[in-house]
Amino acid sequence: MRGKLIVIIAVAVVALLAAGGGAYYFLKVRRARPGAVATKLQPKKKLFVSLKPLVVSINKKGKLGLPDQSTYLQVGFQFETVHDKARTAFKDLRPAIRGNVLALLLNLSPEVLHSQAVRDRMKKHVLQTVNQTLYSNQPDVGHDAFDRVYVTRFVTQAG
Repeated sequence: MRGKLIVIIAVAVVALLAAGGGAYYFLKVRRARPGAVATKLQPKKKLFVSLKPLVVSINKKGKLGLPDQSTYLQVGFQFETVHDKARTAFKDLRPAIRGNVLALLLNLSPEVLHSQAVRDRMKKHVLQTVNQTLYSNQPDVGHDAFDRVYVTRFVTQAG
């Protein structure tokens, strides 16, 4: 019985010493290292790149399926990332990105002018197009180089 009591006390002492050592490490030693905690708490800096406004014609079809009325849309985009490599790749590939986004916008329906849901889908497709263009030309930037897209200009004019 006395042997069991000594073992229990020894295990308790070892556990207390381990807990104290762990507390000391996390409170004193780890905090003393420069940048150990600060890097985890600071959010990454957001970086932005923009695409100059694009102008596309959106045709409303008449009763015979022929264009009845054209509306011109001028739309500008700004893209957000936290990766400097993505921003650099965007600048290098701007003509290809612009061409691919323009090809996407040429297929817009007139509903984009009136429906927020359609505009949200347009933004989603533009973001996917930009990320895919970057990835197919520079795979080291990753599949999702940009996190968000903002519409910075949305001007319509009936023609």
